[in-house]
Amino acid sequence: KELEKENKSLRQKLLTGEERKFLEIRELNGIEVITGIVEGATKEELGAIVDREKKGNKKVVLVATRSEGKGLILCGVSDDLKEKISAAEVLREIGRRFGGGGGGRSDFAQGGLQDERRLEEAIARVSDVIKKFLGEKG
Repeated sequence: KELEKENKSLRQKLLTGEERKFLEIRELNGIEVITGIVEGATKEELGAIVDREKKGNKKVVLVATRSEGKGLILCGVSDDLKEKISAAEVLREIGRRFGGGGGGRSDFAQGGLQDERRLEEAIARVSDVIKKFLGEKG
């Protein structure tokens, strides 16, 4: 009973914006790249994080969790960048590189990896994928 209560409390914190402690924020050519693996999060919770974090300008958000041995990844791109960097294409490229796939819209997409053990590597290489869309070698 106590664990259920603690779990619910953690989920509420995730949904009210305290997820930043789980996220890494990097700057790439003036773009804020926000990434992280949020253990135990649901797809809906990841979606709420993406929606919250992509608000504003020059932001790419990629968050993931593990589920049944696979990796679940959601990506969001702020409205000002979605013509240049497509969330769906970012996930397709990650899928090509790390064994998975994805799809969706230019501002929001979801996908996954066949092997959850590749999540850290995929998250760490997001900047390389974004550089590809900016016309740089990545």
